[in-house]
Amino acid sequence: MRRWVLRGGRCWIFLVIALVGISSPAVRGQVAVPQLLFTLSSPDDLSQLTVGQTAHFSVSLSGLGSSDSLVTLTSGVSFDASLLGTPTASAAGAIVPNPLNDPLDFQTTNLAGEADASFATVSNSMSKQITTNGVFYTFNLVAQAPGSGTIDFDSLALIAELFDSSNPGAPILLFPDAGKGLSYTITSSGSGNPGGGGGGSVPLPIAWQAALGTALLFPALRRRAGFLPSGSARHM
Repeated sequence: MRRWVLRGGRCWIFLVIALVGISSPAVRGQVAVPQLLFTLSSPDDLSQLTVGQTAHFSVSLSGLGSSDSLVTLTSGVSFDASLLGTPTASAAGAIVPNPLNDPLDFQTTNLAGEADASFATVSNSMSKQITTNGVFYTFNLVAQAPGSGTIDFDSLALIAELFDSSNPGAPILLFPDAGKGLSYTITSSGSGNPGGGGGGSVPLPIAWQAALGTALLFPALRRRAGFLPSGSARHM
C-alpha cells in the first residue's frame, strides 16, 4: 500500500509497491492518461497589498477527463516567509470528496513559506476519489513587511495517481504541470502621499504657519509676562 509522509512541511511521496505490476507514468494497457495542470489564483489585487492585509488564494486542478478519477493528488506552493509569513485558514476545495473515506485522506501542512495539501485514499469507490476539475484547496496569507516577490508552485510536490479499474492495486503515477506563479507587492500600511495629489489636506505656506502659531501663542505669552489682568486669564 502507499503511504504519504509530510516531512518538513513539504509533501514527499514514499511509494511501497511490489516489484511486479509497477505502473508506467505514461500509459499502461489501454488507459488514456490525462495531462493535469495546477493553477494558482487570487481574487485580491496582489500588486497593492499593505502590511497586515490578508490575501486569499486557491489552488485548482484541470485536465481530468470525465471518466478519470484520482486516488492521490498533492500540491505545494512556496513563497518568501519574511514577506508573507505562515499560511492560515487552509481548507479543502470542492473537488475533494466529502465525506472522505478516511478523515486522514486529506491533509494540509502550513509552515513559514509553504502551503501544501495532499489527498490519498485506498478506496476503490469513485465517490471517495477525485473525479472532477476545480479547486483543490484554499489558503490565506497575511502581508508581513514591505517588499515584492512571487508565489509559485514547487514542482517536486506536484504528484497524482490515476485509478485503474483493471488493476486497482497499482494506480498510474502522473506528474501534473504547474501554471504561472503570482507576483505581489507589499507597501507599508497607512503610507500616504505627502504634498501630492489624490486627496488630503494641503499644507499652509511656512510664513502663514509661523504667523498663525504666533497669534495662537501671543495671549499666553502676555499673561505669563503679566501684561494681561489676572482676571482675564481662564482657569482650566
